[in-house]
Amino acid sequence: MIHNDQKTSLLIPFQLPEFIRDDPNYSNFVLFLQSYYEWLEQTDNVTDRAKNLLSYKDIDETTSEFQKYFINDFVASFPPETSWAIQNKAEVIKLAKQLYQSKGTPSSYKFLFKVLYNSDFDYYNTGDFVLRASAGKWYVPRSLKVQSDDNNWLKVKNLKIFGEISKSLATIENVVESGINTEVFISDIERLFQTGEFVYVIDQNSQPVLFNGQLLRAKILGQISQLNIDPNNQGTLYNPGDPVVVYGGLNSNTGHGAQAIVGSVTSGSIQKINVLNGGYGYTLYPNTLISLTNSPGAVAIVSSIDPAAKGSSNITFPINDIGLKRFISINAFSYGFTSNLAANINSSLANAFSFFSLNTFPISSVTVQNGGGGISNTPVITATSYYPTDNVASPGNLSYLGILAPIQISNGGVNYTNNDTIIISGGSGYGAYANLSVNSSGSIVSVYYVHGNIVRSYPLGGLGYGSDSLPTIAISSTNMAASNGSLYVTGILGEGAVLSPIVNRVGSITSIKITDPGEDYISPPSVSLKVQDIIISNVSSYQTIQKGDIFYQGPNLANSTYQSTVDSISPYGIPDNNPYLSQYTMRVYGYNTNPVAGVPLVANGKNVVLNVLSYKDYGDGTAKATAKFLNGLLIGQGQYLDSSGQLSSFDVLQSIDYNNFTYEITVEKEIEKYRKTLLNLLHPSGMKVIGRFAMKSNGSFILNSETALNQGYPLSYFTGTNGSSVTMSASFNNPSNNIIQFNNLAGANLENIILPNSSISFTTSNGDVVFSQILSVVDNTSNTVTLADNVWLSFANVAYASANAGNSVINIISLTNSYNIVNGGVYTDPNYPLKDIIRLGDTISINNMTQTVSSVDYINNIVYLNGNLTYGANNAYISVNRTLFATAQYVQIFGPTGQQYQPELSTQSGNIITTQDGTIILLG
Repeated sequence: MIHNDQKTSLLIPFQLPEFIRDDPNYSNFVLFLQSYYEWLEQTDNVTDRAKNLLSYKDIDETTSEFQKYFINDFVASFPPETSWAIQNKAEVIKLAKQLYQSKGTPSSYKFLFKVLYNSDFDYYNTGDFVLRASAGKWYVPRSLKVQSDDNNWLKVKNLKIFGEISKSLATIENVVESGINTEVFISDIERLFQTGEFVYVIDQNSQPVLFNGQLLRAKILGQISQLNIDPNNQGTLYNPGDPVVVYGGLNSNTGHGAQAIVGSVTSGSIQKINVLNGGYGYTLYPNTLISLTNSPGAVAIVSSIDPAAKGSSNITFPINDIGLKRFISINAFSYGFTSNLAANINSSLANAFSFFSLNTFPISSVTVQNGGGGISNTPVITATSYYPTDNVASPGNLSYLGILAPIQISNGGVNYTNNDTIIISGGSGYGAYANLSVNSSGSIVSVYYVHGNIVRSYPLGGLGYGSDSLPTIAISSTNMAASNGSLYVTGILGEGAVLSPIVNRVGSITSIKITDPGEDYISPPSVSLKVQDIIISNVSSYQTIQKGDIFYQGPNLANSTYQSTVDSISPYGIPDNNPYLSQYTMRVYGYNTNPVAGVPLVANGKNVVLNVLSYKDYGDGTAKATAKFLNGLLIGQGQYLDSSGQLSSFDVLQSIDYNNFTYEITVEKEIEKYRKTLLNLLHPSGMKVIGRFAMKSNGSFILNSETALNQGYPLSYFTGTNGSSVTMSASFNNPSNNIIQFNNLAGANLENIILPNSSISFTTSNGDVVFSQILSVVDNTSNTVTLADNVWLSFANVAYASANAGNSVINIISLTNSYNIVNGGVYTDPNYPLKDIIRLGDTISINNMTQTVSSVDYINNIVYLNGNLTYGANNAYISVNRTLFATAQYVQIFGPTGQQYQPELSTQSGNIITTQDGTIILLG
């Protein structure tokens, strides 16, 4: 249509000559001309088309004749027979540019099939389901600890932090409280910050951010970021969890040291076994067996013994097993002893028993027959000496007899005579007697056990002694001039062998785990993996022993036989009323050898002299490590942010249909009917498309359903008390459950309460609602029932959190939104979603540690636990498990009343709708 300001017909009277325009005789002529032009200007006539020619380039203004040219130019591949042909073509043509710009995206496909077929559409790349190795998103947290407890630090997420000295900048990802200080997690670090410098918060325009008019400013507390094992000095025989000592580098006024343990070690095999102490009372294989624990597949035997006279023992003892005679009557004619078949109640034991003589010696060598494999923990090697009994299936353990080992000479003395008597007194045993042999000067050269006054009354060396209850030794000489002789007993036969493995790559350290990064370091500290625990006594007050004290054994520090430095000291066992008898564990590092029990342990520069009771070495002490100190920047252990690359039932192996170059679409149309259109319009080059046909039924049907009338009563109606209750619980391994436990039913029987087709509904104090049909009473004795539906009670990986070892506080860093699967993202309090996720009494799991929640600070996102955590956690996943509980008045049990009907689906003609195999469809 032509607008009035464009119409020529309006101008006709003014374009004719004046003599015609003013002459009445020409009035009809003027009207004729004007009418003619008005006709030309009518829609679709010549002037109308000519005047509007330029406007036809606009799809909203064009004519139906011109529209086909737009279609040919912009949507030529659209099939004319589809539903788009009867829709608003102009709108489709206007969107063609956006369609082509979004070519290959799911939204472009959705638009196309909605326009063409008015069909719903589903799209996915098959490559998204292909299992890819190492495809997980790895995140390594980096943080600074600052000396401030100002809560305003918790409000600076996504702002920046600026170092006053280093001039460094970093983006603040998150902030959590860390005791009395604050830990700031950062990214996009321009350069290293400097420990001890002050930092403050700035905005995106590098302007300081003020809180209550004050600059948010704090000092960086230096921390250890990593401890790295020297690949050329990884040591052996270390176990995961062994202590690592970090010392030095601290600000002595305010800092506290880092704590670390051995993280992981290698596995290997046993190459050789060294005999550090041969002990006494052993023989060759098979009477002496070598046991190896923590050593799968390893086998070793005693290959030689030390025949030296001072270590040998000849013992004679009965080998009869009284247990074999336990069914023989006390008045039997014969007890069946092999040495005297006639022995009975009237016989002495000495005349009934069979005696066995055995020569025993110290072990001198052990041969490894099989070194085993996959050994990662320190092998423990023990030697056990056995002797035969008349019970072939149960040989005797020689150490159980408590026979004293050979008496050793520490000083031979002078003027003793042969056969002088040894007085053996005290201890837990009895029957040990011994005499001396001397040389020409009367010096003791050997000591030998004798039977005493009654021949063969006890084995040589007595019976019943223990290595922890040995007797005292004294010499009774017939020569009054005899003096200076000194003897001692080392132990009992069948004990005392100390065997040490030489291994190949067993327990070599591959990583060190920092459990506490320390605080306020000003320089890199030193690391020691030569760590030893010594059990000590004779301590007046263990506060007198401090970290850094040097202890030694010997005349002085310069000429010491043993030396080490103290890391810590703590009580060991139950304190004694006498403080000098109380025992303590003193952890030392940098030792040069092992301490000797019985030799004074002296503190250098202090009036402290300790008794050494025992010691334990961690590893072989040869491993070396260094501390990585990044001027206060703490680098976490790192973790995967998703499960990509991990085995899953949803993943498939790459194939011709599942790869990065194939996609699948689901439409209510066969692919052959739209393949050409799809390929011409949107399909990306080099890709493969798979079509799936989704069929939607258009058959009309009506829904007729009749069901039973249900009536509900509270649980207290059946039990007569509000003290009744129900609980539902699960575990992290089995996160859902369909078992309800009824408590305190006051004598009521569940079988009388739960009828066929019953349902139950209960509401917890937190607003959790459970409603389900009851399938059966599982156990009327334990008062449990089974529901038709499972209830999820354990929620995995709901948040990221951090915590310190030995602490009962967890700081929630951020939520993962995985709880949205449960509640659809609708929280009771949107401002504090943690209220729904973690509650009082819940069990939480972090770094494979579980604890019960004692309280939650929802404002500051802090969770308090009933117990301390064994290990620390840095930006680790946290999972939650809870038990649902409801009291009787909030538990409703619904039972059917009156006639019951099955709800069915039927067509309008009354035919029941069934599945393909003839099963009737019922409403649930």
